[in-house]
Amino acid sequence: MDATFQAALQPVVDGVMSEHGVPGMVIVAQQRGQAPHYFVTGSDAQGNLLTKDYLLPIASIGKLAVALAVLRLKERGDLGLDEPLGEHLAEVVAAHPGLTLRTLLCHTSGYPFYYSFEDFPYTADFTWEQMKAACKQTELEVETGSRVGYSELNCILLAAVVEEKMGMGIYEALQTLVFKPLGIEAYLGMLPPRPVAYVINDESPLNGTPLEQYNSDFHRQLENPSDGIMTTAEGSLKLVGAFIDDEGGFLSAATLAEARRNQVGDLGGGFIGLMEWPWCPWGLGPQLATEEPPHPAAGSLSHMGLSGCLAWASPAMGLTLSVHGTKALTSWFGTLENVMGAAMMAVMADSSG
Repeated sequence: MDATFQAALQPVVDGVMSEHGVPGMVIVAQQRGQAPHYFVTGSDAQGNLLTKDYLLPIASIGKLAVALAVLRLKERGDLGLDEPLGEHLAEVVAAHPGLTLRTLLCHTSGYPFYYSFEDFPYTADFTWEQMKAACKQTELEVETGSRVGYSELNCILLAAVVEEKMGMGIYEALQTLVFKPLGIEAYLGMLPPRPVAYVINDESPLNGTPLEQYNSDFHRQLENPSDGIMTTAEGSLKLVGAFIDDEGGFLSAATLAEARRNQVGDLGGGFIGLMEWPWCPWGLGPQLATEEPPHPAAGSLSHMGLSGCLAWASPAMGLTLSVHGTKALTSWFGTLENVMGAAMMAVMADSSG
């Protein structure tokens, strides 16, 4: 099937890569109960030919790993989703009873997108401990529960809670709670033992500096799970797939149903100042589709990564998909739907045939 899968996607992917200057792409799709199908073409930003098992920077898709860790701790009875953040991290200056773990998971906390770089300079000696301290010292931007406002702080503070509960660093905690149980090869806060794909990120102000996102040793060794996890395309697939695997035993069916339920009511928002929607449904970690039945994407969930990737899953279709390009997503985000559609059609055609 992979040859057929490759042939079905090649014209669409070639068009995207040519138009937007994406050097290469790795795509993996899987129908429930079947082997995954791979599409691989091109190279990373340094000309290294990609393979299906190449390590990739997954950026914000890593937030799904932190969300899954929180859900695992919830199932163990170690924490409750409606417990105030201040009960776990007493030094959080914005703490109040309504600022709960649930509001962090679904981005209704009220935090700004990031902490102040003026107050906490992002320099070559910056550490994960300093990043957590910066987030704990940040005030809310709006009232909790008043909008969906995607924020890096939400994930960083949740990771701090996971560390506190597990009594270990976040990478070790994620290995214990998420990566090893799901069979994922992943790295964080270190230089991996094999190459990681370089990505084009021209729009970043850090591009070409020792602090460059995704490509620099500094970024790869900063133990920030909201932006720094490195894994394979299949690793991303398994992270999003864990949210629809009702029979795998990783999480209970009840927890998964809650994770896939819209947690924000009819609130609007999204990526404030960049992409906003009048209605922005969000679950316990993943963003939820706004489409309603019979649209094929109805009920699906996803998470994107600025490094050039997106992980998507449909519980109704039993289908998971991850797309990784070696260029930051801002320049070619609008073409993702075409790539995803071609991959979905190829997999479903194979399943029906």
